[in-house]
Parts: sequence; C-alpha cells; structure tokens
Amino acid sequence: MRTDYASERAWRKALRRVSAPVRVDGEVFQAYFTEVEDPSLAGIDPAALVTMPAEGTLDHLFVADSITMRDPRCTLLVLDRGTPCGVPGFFRVTARCAWSVQNNLELANMDFDDFARVVDADGVFDGFAR
Repeated sequence: MRTDYASERAWRKALRRVSAPVRVDGEVFQAYFTEVEDPSLAGIDPAALVTMPAEGTLDHLFVADSITMRDPRCTLLVLDRGTPCGVPGFFRVTARCAWSVQNNLELANMDFDDFARVVDADGVFDGFAR
C-alpha cells in the first residue's frame, strides 16, 4: 500500500526491491503483494490505515511510506490490524526480508509478534539471527 506520492521512480524501485526473489540456503523465496495506489492515502496516519474498512480479510498491511522511499534498506511499515482497541502494532521490514514476513504471515506459519519481538534498535526486522 502506497502512502507516499512524492516520486514515482522511488515507488517503482521500492516495488522491485520488495518483490525481488531472494536466495536463502539454496532455495528461492519471494514476497507477493497486491499494489494499492490511491492518492487519497497520501501521508495518512498508520493508525487510520488500521481502522479503515478492508475488503476480505486483511490482517496485516505492508505500507510504502515516505521512510520506505528514502531508506537505503527500503523498509516497509508492517501493520497488524488485529491489535486491541484499534491501536496498531507495527514494525518495519527490510526489502530483502519482506518475503519472510509476508509468506509466513500469509501461511500462518508465524505470528506478527514472532517478527516484532526480534526487531533491531530502530524497530526494523532484518532476519533472524543465525
């Protein structure tokens, strides 16, 4: 979901980076995202995104915001729509680890908290320590 419309070039670059195949231990993984572009979402507060009505069962949102567009690691904001009282649970994920979060949340192999617990000091998930 795009919330920054300052640069079409930065958006296209972010899309390529977060959906690029990644090789891990000889296997190839890839994140699968549905692009959501709606200029009325420009600059919207993450808490407002969490409480917006959604089609289907969107438990988690992956947001390309202004930080995504300028961060060298191309971090996406990951929002958990299931937190109590509409207070969003969130963390950021690097482009190279977006597949891990997206795939595992989609398949219910892992929970949001499994990733949120291991973010770095900046609140970014960049993989599990080996």
